[in-house]
Amino acid sequence: MRHATRLLVAISVAVGGCVHPTVDTRPVAPPIRAALASLRAHPLEEFPPAQPAATQVRDAVAIDIDGDGSTEVFVWVAPRYLQTPTVVVFSVSSDGEVRLLAEALAPGPVGPARGDLIDSHNIGMGVEIVDRKGHEGFSKAAAEAALRAGLHVVAYPRFVHTDGRRGSGSFLDLTSAKVDAQSCAGLGFSELISVAAGILGGERVFLAAAGHSIYAYRIAKIDAQGLFTKEIRALPLPTDFVTFAESSSGEAVYRTSSGRIEPVSSPHTQGGGSSASEFAHPSWFGPGCASASCQQNLMVDFVEDD
Repeated sequence: MRHATRLLVAISVAVGGCVHPTVDTRPVAPPIRAALASLRAHPLEEFPPAQPAATQVRDAVAIDIDGDGSTEVFVWVAPRYLQTPTVVVFSVSSDGEVRLLAEALAPGPVGPARGDLIDSHNIGMGVEIVDRKGHEGFSKAAAEAALRAGLHVVAYPRFVHTDGRRGSGSFLDLTSAKVDAQSCAGLGFSELISVAAGILGGERVFLAAAGHSIYAYRIAKIDAQGLFTKEIRALPLPTDFVTFAESSSGEAVYRTSSGRIEPVSSPHTQGGGSSASEFAHPSWFGPGCASASCQQNLMVDFVEDD
């Protein structure tokens, strides 16, 4: 089994971004090097006609998360714009082919946005598609249509944010977030503390510490679009947690405030049940909104900010 590999070099050299203060100078694994080179060539936040800026990288970890022989590289980034995910995922094949996967992650709860982030609505690039009539399957239909158009998509419970950053389209599933709003105004993603990849409870997982929890992502399948069949579990953050660490066995461990290395405790599914993404279904359109006329009607009712 391929173990997780952490980013172990000054990534500002590879990407031109900020560096997490715990990074050291040991060699970078080839999949991580390839993913960072791709990110340098294609920054996440390119909004025409603005001059693109290098994506700021905090850390990166690598693991064959779904056991298909390719290595997934999870890159923790520092966004400049609201609604940019905090973790993007690359797949690197055994022959070195690099693909930025469509689905990204934003571990932790949604909360008030930081004041220093740019709002894509204010530069005329953001649009909210709002469910005003409680259509069943609304988020799935709206997100699918926007993704087909090559837009960046963030799906919330009652609305979908889209914006026109350059790229082939990207997707962030926040349909389970505790958000009652019908606009992303003032909404931001959690600040991460540390990221890791390894074995937890016998499963390959990506881990992110944010707030008072550790979020464990088990990704069973990545489809041709780059969307995930996934399960997310939340674990209490240990009071003495400082950062994730490495183990020779590949098991998920963390460093305590006293310098000890401790195992990450086995997960319990948040709320007592699976939080697997409903977007993982091969057909996004559920029985309540399977017809083309239903999907078209959903797309008519939207709000665009000035």
